Amino acid sequence: MADDQPNSGGVSGIHPGAVDAFHVAPTPASDRNTLRLQILPIACWRIEDLRFDFDSSFVRPEAAAEMADLASMHKAHAGAPISIFGHADPTGNDDYNKTLSGRRAKAIYALLVRDVDVWEKLYSNKFGGDDWGARSIQMMVRTLGFDPGVIDGKIGGRTKAAIKDYQASKGDLAMDGDAGPKTRKELFADYMDAICQDDGGQPFKLDAKDDFLAHASDPDLRGDVQGCSEFNPVLVFSKDEDQELSKPENKVERNAGNLPNRRVLVFFFPPGTKIKLGQWPCPAASDGPPKCKLAFWPNGDTRRSTGSERRVYGKTHDTMACRFYDRMARRSPCEVARTAIRLRLLDSENDFIANAPYLLTLGNGEVREGQADAQGWIVEQNVETPNQVTVEWGYPPEYGITDEERRKRWGRGGPFDYSLDVILRTDDSRTGEEKALDHINNLGYPPERSLAENLLRFQREYEVWPADGELSNDVKKALAMANDEGLSREEFIKKWSGQSS
Repeated sequence: MADDQPNSGGVSGIHPGAVDAFHVAPTPASDRNTLRLQILPIACWRIEDLRFDFDSSFVRPEAAAEMADLASMHKAHAGAPISIFGHADPTGNDDYNKTLSGRRAKAIYALLVRDVDVWEKLYSNKFGGDDWGARSIQMMVRTLGFDPGVIDGKIGGRTKAAIKDYQASKGDLAMDGDAGPKTRKELFADYMDAICQDDGGQPFKLDAKDDFLAHASDPDLRGDVQGCSEFNPVLVFSKDEDQELSKPENKVERNAGNLPNRRVLVFFFPPGTKIKLGQWPCPAASDGPPKCKLAFWPNGDTRRSTGSERRVYGKTHDTMACRFYDRMARRSPCEVARTAIRLRLLDSENDFIANAPYLLTLGNGEVREGQADAQGWIVEQNVETPNQVTVEWGYPPEYGITDEERRKRWGRGGPFDYSLDVILRTDDSRTGEEKALDHINNLGYPPERSLAENLLRFQREYEVWPADGELSNDVKKALAMANDEGLSREEFIKKWSGQSS
């Protein structure tokens, strides 16, 4: 049984079934048995997509929790060399995703060994949406205690002042408010130390030659850092899902559904493990897809393609195209996809609350808190199902609602004005009425009322006609749409009327 430790931005765990003895068949004196050991990891660590800026390799400050977890795993497996594997989701094309996944893997490598030159290359050589730019500067100076104001990707007066204050704190930098190469070199190093620490608050750093599988023996970091593109998904949509989510208007839902596929993995190998680069099947992170495909299963493209049903690697073990990576991942607790839940926080009028503060309590007692995005959406990863979560949320300070107003309107002070128990299930054996009850509950209709009463109210408020309180096929479809897509009332009515006309 794997001792996996999930948190909101990553997972770590021990691989089960380590082999320490072998059965060897007898042979005639003239022959010899050949014992060939496979390179199999003994433990793993995973960091999720949400610890990077969107479509970017910049490591966000929230990754500090996962870095502390990695430090603990490294301490628990002394002498175990590691290798890093970056993964993308199936959206886009192989070439783009190969490069982006490699850039993310390099960013983690550089963070661990404090190689600021690698970060400078990522910063200075943008790739598609991977443009660190002013936004990364703002996040780094804020993490180090200098307030740049709103993180808006612009070097305005307040951000310049924060950069200047940082420069003044160093003593050896020109205080010009410009984050040029010299300033960035020190800023990268200080930020790395700030977010890559052990659980005791001490900087956690690895040695490129001693702690990695290929011991930095290759200038392109082969064996130490890999970019696996979209070749090894842990979740593959069904054909119907893929067709629906490929529509431009469903881009947000597609990105959310693909969250488990966007990740960076670190595998720990048995102490003393050595590799010959000439036999290592993975190309450099900077190489294109063709060299990766040489290590595919014969049916590799089929394995990563959509089928009649949604497939999850932890259950079917048939989604990964690379046979080498598949062998390493097959028993890994870090590659068993947990649920990523995505909720939209609405007010009493079913309109979203931008930047809403929230508190999420999982069924196992774990508590997570954060702030919704500008459209009221929150995302929490690594949630086990079946589960029930309680979400509390409210209005952010910019709404200007006082505690006195809150007590008048809701009978209590802030910061949370609303509360809802949300039911998460993966059991598709439920009846239509059972699913409808879950959806009605998740939309906030009172559980003490009968299903017919709540259906009638839903039909009237969401304009699903006729409003008769009956659970027709159209009503089931409407409930699923409102529940699964997190649409506000206005958004739902617009989309539903467009489908019904």
